[in-house]
Amino acid sequence: MKSNFKKVMSIVLTVLMVMTVVPFTGLAADCEHEYTYAYDSDGYHTYRCTKCTDRGFEKCSGGTATCKDKAVCEKCETAYGELSTVHGETKIDTKEENLKSAATCQSPAIYFYVCKVCGGNTEDTFEFGDVDPDGHVYDKATKNEDLPGTHSAVCSLCQNDVKSANCFDEEPNVIAPTCTTPGKTENECNACGYKWDSEPTDALGHSFTEQIKDEAHLKSAATCTAKATYWYDCAACDVMATEETAADKYYEDGEMLPHVYDKEVAEEKYIVTAATCQQNAVYYTSCVCGKAGTDVFTGAKGTHTWGTYVYNNDAKCGVDGTKTASCTISGCDKKDTITAEGTALEHIFTEEIADETHLKDAATCTKKATYWKECSREGCAVLASDETVAANYFESGELAAHSFTEQIKDDAHLKAAATCATKAVYWYDCASCDAIASDDKVESNYYTDEESELLPHKYELQTVKEEYLAVAATCSTKAIYYKSCACGASGKDSEVEVVFESGEALGHIVETIPGKDPTCTEDGYTESRVCKRPTADGKTCGAVLKAQVKRPATGHKEYVSVEKVEATCVKVGHSEEKKCAVCEQLLTLPSITSPALGHTDADGDELCDRAGCGTIISVDDTCSCLCHQTGFMKVVYILVRLIWKLIGANPYCDCGVEHY
Repeated sequence: MKSNFKKVMSIVLTVLMVMTVVPFTGLAADCEHEYTYAYDSDGYHTYRCTKCTDRGFEKCSGGTATCKDKAVCEKCETAYGELSTVHGETKIDTKEENLKSAATCQSPAIYFYVCKVCGGNTEDTFEFGDVDPDGHVYDKATKNEDLPGTHSAVCSLCQNDVKSANCFDEEPNVIAPTCTTPGKTENECNACGYKWDSEPTDALGHSFTEQIKDEAHLKSAATCTAKATYWYDCAACDVMATEETAADKYYEDGEMLPHVYDKEVAEEKYIVTAATCQQNAVYYTSCVCGKAGTDVFTGAKGTHTWGTYVYNNDAKCGVDGTKTASCTISGCDKKDTITAEGTALEHIFTEEIADETHLKDAATCTKKATYWKECSREGCAVLASDETVAANYFESGELAAHSFTEQIKDDAHLKAAATCATKAVYWYDCASCDAIASDDKVESNYYTDEESELLPHKYELQTVKEEYLAVAATCSTKAIYYKSCACGASGKDSEVEVVFESGEALGHIVETIPGKDPTCTEDGYTESRVCKRPTADGKTCGAVLKAQVKRPATGHKEYVSVEKVEATCVKVGHSEEKKCAVCEQLLTLPSITSPALGHTDADGDELCDRAGCGTIISVDDTCSCLCHQTGFMKVVYILVRLIWKLIGANPYCDCGVEHY
């Protein structure tokens, strides 16, 4: 069917060519071609007849590709196409370059089979040697909380071997010291993430050497007696010195200012004319540095000169009278009044008034209130104050209640002894009569002794509450709790371990990991079971309840997918092709088509000499094939033959005659 389709398509194309191209003569229809071939590209070559103008372009063919060498075209004799993806016969070679994975604590080393043809590794593997008891695989390290600076890792294969090592940081962060801060080296372990700092280096301290003359660095402006001074600046960090006691932290610069006589200081050294009570003093102005100028200013007037003082007879109870004198300076009419010492009158304390203003001592539980007497002189109303004179005060009113304010810490005053939760409580004592308070409904009658000590806890109670949990229950262990005191305190921080067990172990949460059937090339494994219960540290229990067992690969099951067919004179042949009956993987080279052999007539008897053929190879006038036509159709045949040749049509006529 395929051959007939090619013939029909070639005839259609030929007719189109004949209809669109001017017929030409001189075709080499009867030439016995002798072709030369030259490889072009992408698996094609060109050919040219050395006798005529016949030429063309076709795919390379023939030859057999291997996993090492490409196929060689039987015509242009050039390698073309791709290497075969199927390796030839394999061998075992345990050299390092053939190693797929080294032996571990769970399995021997795995090697690739080596192709005998190309010497390369195949996809198939095999195990060799023994299990390496030291071949552990450590995926991730965990820092050791009880030994900072170290970490440990558990083998991810056997889950048994634990490897410990010191933490390390290949690229620590070095922080250099500054003027005010020490330097240090920050480390973070590349394996477990533990962080630590190295010993710090001392701060460098400021280097006050840089001079910057601006307002910000001005310590003191220039005066008429001193130049301006400036603070030094740190050459390293631009911090400005500020310690005035450190003379090396500032420096002088510039010129002193001229004197400015704008100060008005009324002192003896600047006086021009002395003051009197009738006229002001006159002074020279001065500079801030103390030097006197030539300008003057007016000061204050002078004081009076007083004559003899005369008593004014105006003394009162407890208050001296006054005496007055006149100024003796001519023209002054001023007078001066001063106290006449020792002229005060004595009080007469006889008036008794019992009010808050006159209260001397408030009433107590043993004594009535006492009041100061008042002076009876008209306009005085001064209270007595000398308590050594009994006539100065008097008693009045009733006795007062007890004053419970005194603290006495003894058994007689003890209200409640200290416990592990509360301190001792005592009754107050009356500050006046030593009576002990006893009414506990009045909170002011007793007090807590804050200086007393609490009693030690007694961790005897076994209370199952979350707040006393020490270790949570696991798959295989009960929960552990701290014992507690009657006050509710936990025994967690007790110097003596006070714990108890409670409840039941949680039991494993089983997770089934499905097995995998082996394939032709890959190992399988059986179903396994592990515990997936979460633990307190955020991990899982991971206990292996049923171990996984390896199931070796089954290997390919070969069958013939393409039967071998020998080529005949007029039919193409095929090489045998084999595949795996399970996975359909190609196990041999792909089936290669071999061209028809063509008829041969060495003895000239017009019969094919090949065994079993016997086809008449002379032209049969009764054959209706286009190759036997004459006239215009013969020209058409020449074009058709060229197309057949390009598309690879069968080169033999049904009657046995070779087309090309």
